[in-house]
Amino acid sequence: MNDTGVVRDTETVFRRLSDPFPMVSPEATATAWWVLTIGVLIVGALFVIWMYARDSRTCHWYVAVPLAVLRMLVYVLLAIAFLLPAKQTWETTEKTSRVLILLDVSPSMTQIADDRASAGAPKPATRVQKVLDFLTDDRVAFLQKIIDKNPVFVYRFGGRLDDETRTVNPETPVWTKAEWESWANYDFKPWVLRGLSKEARDAVEKMPAWKAETPGNAEWAIAWSKLPEGEVVPGSLTEDEKKALLDNRTKLDKRTDVARSIVLGTNVPDSITAAINREAANMVQGVIVFTDGRSNLGSAAAYNELKERAAREKIPVFTVAVGEPRENIAITITDLQAPDRAPPDEPFKVAVEVDGVGLERQEVEVKLGLFLPGKDPKSAATDHELTAKLTFQPGDPPHGQVEFVIDADQLPESMTEEAKKDDAKRAGKRKQLKQGAWSMVARVATDKREIYDKPEHVSSPRVVQVLESPMRILLWASGPTREYQTLRTLLMREVNEKRAELSIFLQNEGGHEGNITQDVTPDRLLIKFPTRYETTPKPTDKSEDKYLNLHEYDLILAFDPDWSELSAEQIENLRTWVVEGGGGFVYVGGPIHTYQLARADESGRLKPLLEMMCALPDDIILLKTRPIPRTPRRLKLTPNAEFDVLKLDDATDDPVAGWEKFFSGKDKFVSTANQRDLLNPKNGFYSYFPLKMTKPGAAVLMEFLDVNERGEGEPKPYFVINQPGRGRTAFLGSGEMWRTRMVDPTFFERFWIRLGRNISAARRNVQSFRGQVLVNKEYSSGSMVRVQTRLLAPNGKPYPPDAISPKFIVEAYDPDGTKRAKPIGPIQMAAKKGAAGFDGYYQAQVLADAKQFPPGEFRYKVVVDVPDSPGDTISGEFMVRRSDPELDNARPDFTALVNAASSLKDVEPKITEPGVLERLKGSATDTGKVKLAFKLAEKDKLELIPACLKSDRKEFRNRGAVEDLWDKGATLPSWATGGRVVTISYLLMAAIGLLTIEWSVRKLARLA
Repeated sequence: MNDTGVVRDTETVFRRLSDPFPMVSPEATATAWWVLTIGVLIVGALFVIWMYARDSRTCHWYVAVPLAVLRMLVYVLLAIAFLLPAKQTWETTEKTSRVLILLDVSPSMTQIADDRASAGAPKPATRVQKVLDFLTDDRVAFLQKIIDKNPVFVYRFGGRLDDETRTVNPETPVWTKAEWESWANYDFKPWVLRGLSKEARDAVEKMPAWKAETPGNAEWAIAWSKLPEGEVVPGSLTEDEKKALLDNRTKLDKRTDVARSIVLGTNVPDSITAAINREAANMVQGVIVFTDGRSNLGSAAAYNELKERAAREKIPVFTVAVGEPRENIAITITDLQAPDRAPPDEPFKVAVEVDGVGLERQEVEVKLGLFLPGKDPKSAATDHELTAKLTFQPGDPPHGQVEFVIDADQLPESMTEEAKKDDAKRAGKRKQLKQGAWSMVARVATDKREIYDKPEHVSSPRVVQVLESPMRILLWASGPTREYQTLRTLLMREVNEKRAELSIFLQNEGGHEGNITQDVTPDRLLIKFPTRYETTPKPTDKSEDKYLNLHEYDLILAFDPDWSELSAEQIENLRTWVVEGGGGFVYVGGPIHTYQLARADESGRLKPLLEMMCALPDDIILLKTRPIPRTPRRLKLTPNAEFDVLKLDDATDDPVAGWEKFFSGKDKFVSTANQRDLLNPKNGFYSYFPLKMTKPGAAVLMEFLDVNERGEGEPKPYFVINQPGRGRTAFLGSGEMWRTRMVDPTFFERFWIRLGRNISAARRNVQSFRGQVLVNKEYSSGSMVRVQTRLLAPNGKPYPPDAISPKFIVEAYDPDGTKRAKPIGPIQMAAKKGAAGFDGYYQAQVLADAKQFPPGEFRYKVVVDVPDSPGDTISGEFMVRRSDPELDNARPDFTALVNAASSLKDVEPKITEPGVLERLKGSATDTGKVKLAFKLAEKDKLELIPACLKSDRKEFRNRGAVEDLWDKGATLPSWATGGRVVTISYLLMAAIGLLTIEWSVRKLARLA
């Protein structure tokens, strides 16, 4: 209570005067009893006068008068007894007003820090620490200004109000910030030591069981309370101190239960209402609530009840919002794509896919850490790190992808070794990657607005086996041209060195009949173009048909092929092999059949081919092209870092090294004013196939410098490359690269080996051809795990929507990596059809129930069987964290706090300081519409709250115990009363004594 003291005093009263009097109003009761009593006394006096006037004939007057007085005294004593004299006790109490401060101690206040710590900086303050900083700031003196007017009662709340309070007034010692933090965080050590002297507290703290270095949280309190008495109670304590300590210990279990229940959640409106109900009779001047306002318990109707209760009791509610209005920001590395296997002497790509909730069109830096074989990414330092920028594109959620090229030429010497293959050296590769199982980990820095306690988001390691593998080539020609024959010789040498695998399809009579010699084994001498594209062989496949499957090839080199021999299905398979399967396709134009593409109907059989080509040939017959020049022509070279295929000489770093040596015999191109010298080089090319157009995004690496009628150079596209989907295509204007051998035999080899490696790189390094599982990396317990997968048929195309019925299972792995015996599922998936139709995606979801999906360090793998491929699966992994309503959404709820706050109109009469009302009102004209809702950061406004609180004192006089006087008397001895307690009133004994004296004297006088 806020009573300042109780003063007791007594007075003598007549209880009869307060009894009801018949036929009289309560206000006149006392007067009626006095009239009655005095009237009876007057009648008695008249009777005595009459009686002794009559007796005066027989006795003298000086005898009669004293006897009359005695008789009147008897009547007076009886009248006094009738009025019931008593001693009334009064208690006078002076009560002062008070102010309540409610402090939210739920996890969203005690664990969340709105600021992010930078490297080397102290740990940022939590929300509750910021409140305590404010309350203990001597410069602001917020608490002191309130205490100067009213004592302050501080309550904690979370899921409900904690009934235990602490009082702050001028008489109590000032708490330090550490003591405030101990109280706010439910440190039970100070609570246990209540009521003990300093010496006793020191003795308890020195006991080993006290564990001075351990926080006094609930876990400590429960363990300490269960220890034997001898381990917690020092022998030096007095009996009173020992009793106090054991009493606190007995209550500790209940107290920890209360604390645990309070921090389970947040219920702002019900907690404030409970405080008002508890303190309504104590002249509360205001309730100041420090909270983030995010309630996860209670109902919306509780706010209406709070406002009604506060208005009825005339108690204003001030709300102070703690925390920053963070956006919903979340970064998730959804996938780290890399080939399962890659050759050591070829670059390969690693793709990192990232979701960025709330980060649409924003840029982040992605880091890719590389670990050499034998290194554990979880414990070892990164051997090398690559960085790239990623921009999140619009979507639900926003998503971005960035690619890294792992190239031995761009890595430190410690990660590479000298190239071992001759073909690699001829392709310009002097270094290659060290062979073995490389590990890769992607990292993205945590956004400063994220609720994430780690500085980086880190992906699971991805392992790539860097091992040597031959290039699988299909050499396809409509006839044995010189370029074809020279290249075939080169490729056969690669086959003999086990650096390549070669199949040949020659579209002439001998080729169709299979009775020609092309140096390859009979099963690799095809009599027709591959008829299918299936990533998984079927049990019914014949061995002789193995190489009729496009999946057996990484690269197709086509020399002016006859497209009329291919069916629509074969052409569609070729497109799928390039776009979906990552195949490399090089087309060398020629005068016999290439025109077919120029005359093709864009919606006809050749449409898939035209879609994937990097350029569209023109009709050479209709153009009536000029005759083949008699002198050679130069090529204009435009190097491209992505398609690095032009370098013929590795002696320098020039990306087009060797070409000038071929054209003019010089080491380097020298500009000249003589146009004739430029257009008529010593060596060059004589023909090109004209192009109608090059595709958008295609790179023109070579242009044929033709000469027009005016003798001027007119560049024509000659060598074009692009990347349609996963694979790459190239168009070469004529088959004349054999001419480079006249200058240096290695030029021809380097060009074709470089080109083959570059064009087929995507195919050789492609990770999966049959699908991919898309699943988030983390879910909260109790949420839905949404799984999406894309499944492709063996031909690389999506299945018809209802053709398959895919299912997935979830394999669970214990924290130590042990796989659990029984998986979860199977769970049926349904086809997902988008606006553009069905594209092979299927989806399903499963509830992350805590029984099936224990949260924590358990790892879960979604496994989908690949149709038509027994034993093959695709998978994705995720983890489940504990659901925490407190921390899952810790954004301050400013709207709720405005709803809970009273209006300025409720405190307007209390504000007397000049300027305060105007500052609170601002530009508003109606104080009823201005809410007493503040933010912790608004220090200039918070300092106005004490001015809205007045001090009030009231005196209350309460009737206490009544002690009757009329029946007080002497107690007779027990021997005279038979053991009973018998009291004879002094007033009665006096009346009887006086009456006895009067009667005796009167009788004697009359006898005399």
